Amino acid sequence: EVKGQPGSVRVYAPPPADSQGSAVEAQPTARKSFFRVQEVDFMWSNNGAAVLILGSSDVDATNQSYFGESTLHFMRSDGQLDCKVPLDKEGPVHDAAWSPNSEEFVVVYGFMPAKATIFNASKCEPKYQLGAGPHNTVRWNPWGRFVCLAGFGNLPGDMKFFDRKADGKYKIVGATRAA
Repeated sequence: EVKGQPGSVRVYAPPPADSQGSAVEAQPTARKSFFRVQEVDFMWSNNGAAVLILGSSDVDATNQSYFGESTLHFMRSDGQLDCKVPLDKEGPVHDAAWSPNSEEFVVVYGFMPAKATIFNASKCEPKYQLGAGPHNTVRWNPWGRFVCLAGFGNLPGDMKFFDRKADGKYKIVGATRAA
């Protein structure tokens, strides 16, 4: 934001290979405006079809958090869908990560104990709840079958491992503590 004007994010298609540096003004394929956001982090899906935009501000206008506020938005690169990720618990967004197959993503959010939810990448709808706990980190294995929820930093180091079954549900397969 600058002088009361909202910040914005725009996605552009790459120029054609034969353009040879022509100065044609490109039009964005997708755009989103943001209020109360000072900086953003982009988390692109592996196939580049969508991006998660984590916006944050040092000041929480609602005075609910000393650490500022954060918001998570979903945007498809073709401009067909852009929305705020529907999180059902108040509090900050701790982490988000795309599955390597780009079909889904996990978000860890809310005041502690934080919730973890898997969303589908086509419509940004909740797909599966992984539960709540002292988590602030999420990681996928390279093939997108296993996901780990962990709590590091000022949290005790609890880690939970989930396996995606053939029916699309997730089952906890192990837990440990890495203090």
